[in-house]
Amino acid sequence: MKKLILSLSLVLIVGFSAFGFFACKKKSAEPEDQSANWVGTWKFSSAEIWSDESGKNTLLEATTIDQVLQSPEEWPEIAAYVDTYLNLKADNTYSTNFVEAMCGLATSLDPVVLNDNIDEFEYNNLKWTVKNNRLFLDGYASWIVYDAGKVNKEAASVNSIFGACDYSSIELSEGKIKVNLNFNMIDESTQAPYKATYVIILEK
Repeated sequence: MKKLILSLSLVLIVGFSAFGFFACKKKSAEPEDQSANWVGTWKFSSAEIWSDESGKNTLLEATTIDQVLQSPEEWPEIAAYVDTYLNLKADNTYSTNFVEAMCGLATSLDPVVLNDNIDEFEYNNLKWTVKNNRLFLDGYASWIVYDAGKVNKEAASVNSIFGACDYSSIELSEGKIKVNLNFNMIDESTQAPYKATYVIILEK
């Protein structure tokens, strides 16, 4: 009986040791830091408009960069993103032109040409982090506006470009960065609330 118990104990010890070894190997094989997947230069490629007004999350419209370039007047909410880029660097800094695009400071984004009354435009403290497969952008832009002989100093955080929506998130999905801009809407006829989502898609 003692030999049987001893044999069972040895089997259990060997079994748990092997399980522990493979579990550790498996765990160590999983990358703890997924940020390497985000590194690179991302540019606007397409956009989608979703709504749950019908009770289901329905794709209402989808457009590509080529369609927007051909008819920018048909896509006024999206046209500003066409020349935007986001360059995420391995040292967790980044460069972008989102603020020029969304704040209406640029007359052209390719190359960037600022309005005549804008001066000393610069980005500051641009850092990025990833948590739970979501991208977080820190930093801000500052510039001077000359208006009717007055000099006004202005600034905007990079995240403030998403401030018009009720909630936003930046996620990596299927090798693409998806900027989700969520709006809480009200149906004018029924006064029922619903959600509309603009998805700006960036690709390398």
